[in-house]
Amino acid sequence: VAEETGQSLRHGLFAIAEQKDLDQMLDWKSNRGGLLVSRRLRVSDQRIRLAQIVDGKPLRFSDAIDVQKSDGERTFVRDVPMAKALQFSGRLHDRVPRPVRHGLISVCVAWPTQTELEKYGPAGHWLAHSKIAEDGTFLIQGLPAGSWIQVIASCDGWYSQASDAKLRMSAFPGENRLANIEDSILPALYEFKSSLSDAVIDMQPAASAKILCTDADETPMAETKIFARRSQRFFHGSWASRTFRNQVSTLAELQATRRGIPYQPHQNAEISGTTDASGIAHISNLPGTKFLLRVDGHPYKDGRIWKSVTLDRQGRATVTVEGP
Repeated sequence: VAEETGQSLRHGLFAIAEQKDLDQMLDWKSNRGGLLVSRRLRVSDQRIRLAQIVDGKPLRFSDAIDVQKSDGERTFVRDVPMAKALQFSGRLHDRVPRPVRHGLISVCVAWPTQTELEKYGPAGHWLAHSKIAEDGTFLIQGLPAGSWIQVIASCDGWYSQASDAKLRMSAFPGENRLANIEDSILPALYEFKSSLSDAVIDMQPAASAKILCTDADETPMAETKIFARRSQRFFHGSWASRTFRNQVSTLAELQATRRGIPYQPHQNAEISGTTDASGIAHISNLPGTKFLLRVDGHPYKDGRIWKSVTLDRQGRATVTVEGP
């Protein structure tokens, strides 16, 4: 394991990030010219990446490493150069009024050349997020290089606009697996082979909804609280609910695992509203016309607590739950 200059790296936390497991790691402190030895890899074809984590210093990443059985059956040896992490910065589009309120940007860097990503499949992504300043600017540091960086941003009243379908199909041919997901909740894509400092995130107005809540007898339910989950935000190849309802930082997750403590990502408050005397509740700041809805204290007829709701062209929907 070496720096760009060829000098051996002798210390730090090196995380073995597999496609199916992001928390395998060892503290390697070597006096043998930067030689790192791990006996924790599965004996199978796989792709891994090394991340060097040293307190107070910039992150370093290796390129994706394809491990194959033909590389020596149970022994795999490879010289691995480590490169400094990249950063992604920019601003929200000027159509978003300033000051920006409650702005959050989440990004995902997939494995280089990993394009055939399945909807529920393991992805091996590197996830990070940051607050957006009131002037609409943002900065995310400590990212590995990749063919593309996927971006989802939100603030009060606005959500990021997905890249057009032609670009998504070109970047991720497996996109047809996400055909049932509306464009409004997919990410924007930017090429990310080097640091990007002038990105402008195109934004669209958030959706509003008018929800009629009735019981099993179709009687309107007054003074009932409902909750909408804006977790239907997807990265290609991985559910991005982890980034909006639960904002995950791969770095923080690895560091927590290193310390042997449970990782608890920050959770956004759910969007909520209360029905009036006619059983109608108004909720806003939704990412699209499809979302999950829960009625406080009342399951749906099939016993579920959360239900997928699709608004009509007037932004309306009716849900029916069991009575008290």
